[in-house]
Amino acid sequence: MIAIVGNHRHGGSTFLSRHCDENGGLASIKKSASSLSGISSIINEIAGLCWYNDLKTRDKINFRIDSQLANYCSITIFPLGSYKKIPLKGGYIGNAKLIESLVSHYCCIWSDFKSLSPEFAPFHGDLSLVGNVLFNDEFEPLFIDWEHFSYAGAPIGFDAVSCVFEMLWYELALHGVVGCDCIRHAGDMLSLLRGRGLLADAFFTKPLRGMHIFMNDNRRLWAEQFNKMPILNYTVDQIVWMDNEINKVLTLAL
Repeated sequence: MIAIVGNHRHGGSTFLSRHCDENGGLASIKKSASSLSGISSIINEIAGLCWYNDLKTRDKINFRIDSQLANYCSITIFPLGSYKKIPLKGGYIGNAKLIESLVSHYCCIWSDFKSLSPEFAPFHGDLSLVGNVLFNDEFEPLFIDWEHFSYAGAPIGFDAVSCVFEMLWYELALHGVVGCDCIRHAGDMLSLLRGRGLLADAFFTKPLRGMHIFMNDNRRLWAEQFNKMPILNYTVDQIVWMDNEINKVLTLAL
C-alpha cells in the first residue's frame, strides 16, 4: 500500500510517499522531485545522510538512490524499527530529557569540528524535536530529514542551539511566559556546548540574536522554506529578554 504523506510541505518542492507492507507496517518512505529546488533538496539529503552515517558507529540510516537525473531525483529511505517519533509533552521542561539527548548526540557527531570555530561547520538546518528526530527505547536520538544539509553551513553549534530556542518558543507560545527552570536548563545546554568547544562566539554572548542575524543573512540555505522556522517568530523585545536571561546562566557557569 502506498500513501501520500506530503506534497510541497512548508513551501518545499518534494513529494513524499509512505510505503507499507502487507500488514500495514511502514516499509519505506520515498522522496522525489522534478523541480530544481526539489532536486537540490534531495541531493542535500543524500549528502547529509552519507555524512551522518559515516560518523555513526551503529544504527545507520539505510537508503537507496532510485534516480538522480538533471530533471528528476528520488530516494527511498528504510526505517530503523527501534526508532520512532515520541510525542512531545507540552512546553520545554516536559521535554528536557529529549533536549538533553539531542544536545549530547550533537556533541558526539560534531566533536571533530570544534576546531573550526568560528568558521562554518556541517549543519542539518532543521534539527527539530517536532518532526526531525526519532528516539529508541533508551531515548537515544536519530537525526532524520537532511534536506537543508550543507558541509559548511553555519558556525558550530547552530543546530543544537536552534532546537533549544525552538523549544523555548513553544513554551512561550503555550504558556505566555518562560520560567526560570526553562531558562536555567537552556543555559546549561549552551554551557555544555561551549565546554565541548562546540558553540561559536556568534551564538554565545547573544545567542538568540546571533541566530536571527545568521539566518536572515543566509536565507538561501532554507530557500522557500525559510519562514517555517519557529525561532523566527520571536519579537525583538523577546530576543533581548531571552538573551539577557540566558547570559545570566552562562555567566554563572564560567
